[in-house]
Amino acid sequence: MEQRSIDKLLPRGITPLQAEIEETLGLAAGTLTREKLADWQLQRINQTVAHCLENSPFYHEKIGFIKDHLPIRSLTEFTNVPLTTQVELAQNALQLLCCSQSEIARVVTLNTSGTISRSKRLFFTAAEMQQTVRYFQTGMSTLLAPGWQCLILFPHQRPHSIGSLLKTAVTNLGAIPVPLGMFENPMPVNQLIQEKQIETLVGAPKQIYTLMKNWTQLRLGHCPVRTILLSSDYAAPALRQAIERGWDCQVLDHYGMTECGYGAGIECSAKDGFHLREADFYYEVVDPSGQPAAAGDWGEVVITTLRRDGMPLIRCRTGDVSRFVDEPCACGTVLRRLDGIPERVDSLELSLSIPRLDQLLFQFPCVNGYDAYQEEGRFGLELYLDESSSARTLNEVRDSLAQSIQTTDPIVITVKSGFPHSAFSLAKKRVQFKSAEIR
Repeated sequence: MEQRSIDKLLPRGITPLQAEIEETLGLAAGTLTREKLADWQLQRINQTVAHCLENSPFYHEKIGFIKDHLPIRSLTEFTNVPLTTQVELAQNALQLLCCSQSEIARVVTLNTSGTISRSKRLFFTAAEMQQTVRYFQTGMSTLLAPGWQCLILFPHQRPHSIGSLLKTAVTNLGAIPVPLGMFENPMPVNQLIQEKQIETLVGAPKQIYTLMKNWTQLRLGHCPVRTILLSSDYAAPALRQAIERGWDCQVLDHYGMTECGYGAGIECSAKDGFHLREADFYYEVVDPSGQPAAAGDWGEVVITTLRRDGMPLIRCRTGDVSRFVDEPCACGTVLRRLDGIPERVDSLELSLSIPRLDQLLFQFPCVNGYDAYQEEGRFGLELYLDESSSARTLNEVRDSLAQSIQTTDPIVITVKSGFPHSAFSLAKKRVQFKSAEIR
């Protein structure tokens, strides 16, 4: 098979997200600076705070005391505003609304971990969903050329669903969306990729890894897929590299969260962190006490919406762990970026977590997938391996686990063939812990 030049698959140069932000700010191309962006963000923060104080019963009560101290004079001063927690988000959905429910075009309900007593509900207006379409269009422009076919592995039937928004974005770029959604059998999907000669995929990491593994097991040969965008869950470097090797393609990672209308940041071709939607959101990283993390330190990502009228959020804790990358990106943008999302706050104290297991297990080409659980006194893995895997390979996996997981508790491994059912779900992969789920 003739090797494709990876360098030629994605365009080089400044991330197109910068041009989108310059347009939003009314700036000429190439004139964005950190100072101009900070001025914009402070102005929008003050507008958002004033809007919330007037229209949101929740924020009127929580931060009403700052009304007499407006405007906020600096981004540093803004850090004195109290944080909004995920518990508050779950318990005060309607009180967070700043508009009539008749103006809401999309309501997203999210199941939460056992630390929160109820599901979260997030509300979006039609205009806010169009902001997401524009962002998707900007991000996908890095991966698509006009006329290319893009297979979308997210639900698309409902208006303003992720797949529906992607369909619109791909069409606007002159490419051809092929919406599919979730699947339970990788073989027909790979046959579709082969028959239609699909150039681009968008899906969850475990979905696309499963497709790649099935493709190689079926020995289907050269894969037409040239570019892939991973989204909706953490993508361990080992998993991503396995996809690139298996299909000789280019893989970019996307950072999305529902609080940000599905999109928060995206890699450029340099693949060195997530460039952020800084005209739509103000991002912070805080330490466990809620104070700004020191430069380069890991902490919890906090967001403030800058252009949202329906359900604005002020200094909202996301539960995601990351850090800002201080060094300039090779693409030359002035935008800040986050250094991946390797953990969740609620998994930091666990000796067993999905990101750590992903990085460890997907280094072994024989691994198709796994499910993990933690019970009192033991760890458990249902490990799905290629049928050709040897006892020696299994011992190597077991030894690697024992060295990486610092615990005296036994690790119980059950070997299975095929793929885990969790590989076909869009739910974030979790460790089953007693009767609760921990991300």
